[in-house]
Amino acid sequence: PGSQIIALDAKTGAELWRYKKELPAELMQLHPTNRGVALYGDKLYFATLDCMLVALDAKTGKVLWTKPVENWKNGYYMTLAPLIVKGKVMVGASGGELGIRGFVAAYDTEGGKEAWRTFTVPAPGEPGGDTWPANDSYKTGGGSVWVTGSYDPETNLAFWGTGNPAPWTPDNRKGDNLYTSSTVAIDVDTGKIKGHHQYTWNDSWDWDEVSPPLLIDTEFKGKKIKAAVHAGRNGYLWVLERTKDKINFVEAWPYVGNTAFTGIDK
Repeated sequence: PGSQIIALDAKTGAELWRYKKELPAELMQLHPTNRGVALYGDKLYFATLDCMLVALDAKTGKVLWTKPVENWKNGYYMTLAPLIVKGKVMVGASGGELGIRGFVAAYDTEGGKEAWRTFTVPAPGEPGGDTWPANDSYKTGGGSVWVTGSYDPETNLAFWGTGNPAPWTPDNRKGDNLYTSSTVAIDVDTGKIKGHHQYTWNDSWDWDEVSPPLLIDTEFKGKKIKAAVHAGRNGYLWVLERTKDKINFVEAWPYVGNTAFTGIDK
């Protein structure tokens, strides 16, 4: 917490170096935490609460570069550990409770140049944009990404979970509200969304589904499948199938009692 990193000698516990990001005094975030760092080569990557991506020398703690990801004054902050694949460091933004538009962004590991930015709430005219009202509601639609995604090297897809839509009450955002409360599969090279599965449409329960699915090669009803398994906040265990260009539904079972659903459509 507090956007700091402390490196310790594993044998003795002696402090090797310390980095602490100076945060703006006015910074407001509801979850002032951090879920870890990423190591790639001899560098360490860190997402700060005030929405900066920082690269450090892993041995010395020296700051190599710092890049702004978003403006914290607009309600954005970051709490996740970055995901690094093929020289791209990927991060997502928190702040759905403050009316942000969620995204995953990728940066070059060497110099920090932005490679792509993929919004989890589509604009009008974009795929999924028709699941929102035809106004500016998508600009504050939520869909935060605050847990590190999972990566499938066979398809080169990163799977990310997204948070609930905003605002919490659904009256002013009629529609399914893609891609909130979903898993999205993003092509690491291009940032294009190749597939999605929405667990709860028009979510008004604050059922963030930000945990990425577990990527498991398994057998289901005698058929071998490349599964993506997720225990949803809506009380169902979901078995999905991951492919190079979409996510298929396989099966889902309730693992707790609930009073919201009587069943699911298959």
